Amino acid sequence: MTMDYMYLHLTVLFLNSMGIVLLTGALVFRSIVMSPALRTLDASSPERESVENEGLRTLKRSTGILLIILVAVSAADLTLRAQMMSRKPLLEVGAVIPLVLTKTHIGKVWLFKMASLGWLLLCLPFLGPKSRPAVQILALLGALGLCLSSSLAGHAADRGDVAVPVLADWLHVVSLSAWIGALFPLRFLLPKLLTLIDRKRRLKFESALVGRFSIFAVYCVAILLLSGSYLAWLRLRTVANLFSTSYGATLLFKISFLLPVLVLGAINRYYVRPSLQDLAGEPAPESWAEGAVKRVVSSFGGTNNDQDFRRLQLRYGSEQMAMVHLKLFVALQCLIAVLVVGLGTSLSQTSPPDLKKMDAPESSSGMQGM
Repeated sequence: MTMDYMYLHLTVLFLNSMGIVLLTGALVFRSIVMSPALRTLDASSPERESVENEGLRTLKRSTGILLIILVAVSAADLTLRAQMMSRKPLLEVGAVIPLVLTKTHIGKVWLFKMASLGWLLLCLPFLGPKSRPAVQILALLGALGLCLSSSLAGHAADRGDVAVPVLADWLHVVSLSAWIGALFPLRFLLPKLLTLIDRKRRLKFESALVGRFSIFAVYCVAILLLSGSYLAWLRLRTVANLFSTSYGATLLFKISFLLPVLVLGAINRYYVRPSLQDLAGEPAPESWAEGAVKRVVSSFGGTNNDQDFRRLQLRYGSEQMAMVHLKLFVALQCLIAVLVVGLGTSLSQTSPPDLKKMDAPESSSGMQGM
């Protein structure tokens, strides 16, 4: 495989990963974040109808565009994989594609992926403002299928074991896609929806939506860290491999970019979110971070009425400043998240140290060697 084809394939894989992340995030944001937050608005008010129609139509349109992109990217991916295995010129691989689809693991995974995309295309017309919860659940199942196809095509299935490693990798992909993917509508759709709501009710809505997203993100990050730790141990085994192999170095780069996303998320959860709750007139319960600070202050003989401690509890004085910082922090998270997905794509094409001597022509890493 020439260097030009290799870079082209990495680009295709990156677009595929970003498509799955954004698609999963859009569906999750609609069903798990936005829909519950809409209940804070009066069911009979025109504002709720306007927000619901605008938000769901935008998410539906975005989902349709992402599905079209994923179908095109998947076709390009199959063509390039067929070229990698046959070593034929790119324009002559058409005759090889049927064999790839029927005789290889990658071909079967590709067919499963296309089935998931087809399922989502069938659900798409029913994902309008008046869609039923059952349709939303069916669409989420299609997104879970796309995440599973990514795991089945990666290192988790290289040894032919589709049990615990694939399950862990699937949980990793799902949690990362749901969390990072939902950041984009939080940044680019929420400000648009807030312009449709009166200021008094707007604060309550944005507080509920940001709070809902914050709680959901905590669960995603917990699953992400647990599954990622297990996969790192499974593929590296020793700390030395983390620093002495190309797979370990790429993983370290991915972690180094993921940490700022986590820090910005913590700021939103433990500072911006309570501020919005205070401005909306809702009681802001003591956060885990504030409780930890109190315990540290007490352990050093201080009191929780000290000026330094009270300074930590200061909130924003206006909704405008809170939203400016929220949009800035989430925008930075989105930007860094794109780099994380890119490094994840590179990681999927880098052989772990315990797989370098394996002859696995049907796996993704094996095909790269072929």
